[in-house]
Amino acid sequence: MQQTELAYLASPQRLLEMRSQVCHLQLLGRGGQAVVLRGVWQLAEVAVKLAVANPATTPASAFTKLLLEGPLSKRLRAPNVVETYCYSCTRLTLEDLQACHAADDNKTAAGPADVASCLDTSDTSDDNPILNSILGQQMQPLSRPSISGAGAGGHGVGPPGAMYWLRGSFDSLDGFGNPSGLRSSASVIPYSDALSLVGGAPGCFLTQIVMEVALFAYIRTLYDIAAGMSYLHSNGVIHGDLKPGNVLLRSSRADPRGYQAKLSDFGLAHCTGGNDNDFTTTQADWSSHPYMAPEHFDGCLFLSSDVWSFAATAHHMWTGRLPHAGLHPLQVCAGVCDGSLRLEAPPGMPPQLWRLLQACMAQQWRRRPTFPQIRRALARMEAKWCGK
Repeated sequence: MQQTELAYLASPQRLLEMRSQVCHLQLLGRGGQAVVLRGVWQLAEVAVKLAVANPATTPASAFTKLLLEGPLSKRLRAPNVVETYCYSCTRLTLEDLQACHAADDNKTAAGPADVASCLDTSDTSDDNPILNSILGQQMQPLSRPSISGAGAGGHGVGPPGAMYWLRGSFDSLDGFGNPSGLRSSASVIPYSDALSLVGGAPGCFLTQIVMEVALFAYIRTLYDIAAGMSYLHSNGVIHGDLKPGNVLLRSSRADPRGYQAKLSDFGLAHCTGGNDNDFTTTQADWSSHPYMAPEHFDGCLFLSSDVWSFAATAHHMWTGRLPHAGLHPLQVCAGVCDGSLRLEAPPGMPPQLWRLLQACMAQQWRRRPTFPQIRRALARMEAKWCGK
C-alpha cells in the first residue's frame, strides 16, 4: 500500500468535512453495514457508499476490508469497473454526530413548505392510466430519528425535527435527481439520517466512497430493446422468444456506452394484424420458460406477451440471475399461470423502474403497457436520473 493510503487511515477526516463533500443524498439501496445513495459531488451526480464498522464487534478481517475498500477501489481503473472518485474515513465521536445532526436541523429549519418548494413538480405523466400510476406523486411526511449518545440506536440528543419526502404512488425512493433542481420523484434525506441507517454511533469507523453512477447504460439498453420491439409490433410481428440471449450488443463509437443493443433470433416469431387484441396459437418452447408470460404457457401469444418477456429480461439484466432460478420448469409454469409466483424487486433498483416492470408483468395481458409507452417512461427516467 502506498504512503498516501496509509495516511488516509492514520489521519481521518472530521465527520462535518465528509458531510460537506456531498449533498442531495437519496437512498438507492442498503445492506447490513452499508448504504448506497445517489448524490452530488463537485456538481456531478454520483453514487455515495457509507459503511460503518464497530471495532469492538466486527471481526478483524472484515474490519480491515472495510477500511481498505476505499484505497483499493480508487486504484482499480478499467472500462467495465465502476470508477471511484474519492474516499475518506473517520472515527465517529459523540461531538461529531451532534454537530452533524445540528447542521442537518439548521438546513431543514425552514419547514416542509420550503423543502417542497425547492422541488420541481412541473413534470407531467403520460395520458395512459398505467403510466399515470407509475409517474404519479403525492406528499407524505417522514419523521427523522435522533442521534444516540451511547452506542447504536437512535435516542436522545437534539430534537427529532421533521422532514418531508416526495414519493410516488408506488412508495418511490428512486432518488435520481438533477443537481440544479430535484424532480418530484426524488426523496432527499439528511446526512445524519443516512448514518442512522447504517448504525453510526460513537466509536465506530465510517468510510465514505464516492463513485460514478452506472445506471445510464442499463436504462439506455432497455430503451434500445423497447425501440426494437416497438418496430416489430408496429409491423404486426410478435417476437415470441425475447430474452437476454437474443439481445446482441454491437460496438458503436457514436454511443456513449460504446455499444448498441439489437434484437435477434426470429425463429419463433409470429405475424398478426398488428392490433393489441390479435393473438396467435403456438406450442410453448420450454427452453425459454423463465421469460414466458402466463398465456404463453397456455399456447397463446399476444403482442403484450413480449412485454412480459421484456420485464423478465430486464430483471435478469439487473440481478445477473435467471428468473425463478432453482425451480423446475413445471413449478415455474404452475406458479406463473396462477399468479402465485412473482419476481421480487431486485436490490437497489429504483422503485419507479421496478413499478414499470411490475406493470409489464401484469397477470392480465390487456393491462400491460405497450412498447411505445415503455419507451416514453424510460426516456423520462433517463432524463431525470442521468441528465441525458
